[in-house]
Amino acid sequence: MKNFKGVDTQDERLSFIQWKLRVKRWPKRVLFQLQGMIINNALALWNLNNPKIKLSTKDFTMNVAVQLKNKWFPILLRTKYQAPDHNEKHEQIHIIDNPKLLNKSRQLCQKCGVVRTVLSCTCDRILCDNCYHEHILNLKYFICKE
Repeated sequence: MKNFKGVDTQDERLSFIQWKLRVKRWPKRVLFQLQGMIINNALALWNLNNPKIKLSTKDFTMNVAVQLKNKWFPILLRTKYQAPDHNEKHEQIHIIDNPKLLNKSRQLCQKCGVVRTVLSCTCDRILCDNCYHEHILNLKYFICKE
């Protein structure tokens, strides 16, 4: 490795590490290859700035993953999405709270005809998530007349 410079060194490092996973779709392969190159370049820069501390690629990758999870992702992004509060006329009814949907978690949307997890309006229309939000946007003052 002493005789190599620049790109040759990076290519040799990438050949030692198997970033390739068995995936069928080529975009995922490209993503994993780019991820491997990014981690490899970051490790090379880290080694230049910290010559006294030597880390293996595995340890460096684990440290990067832990730091990304803990520091850079805010708590709000890690919590589950909660639907915004609407007027009493239009509430998102959870399947367990609606006795009509208690035994069925997926039903046929009355607007688009696709079987999905459903939401129910006070007008007893069963809608998928997309149609429900479209239904609410088309209403005036959140009062259902249908």
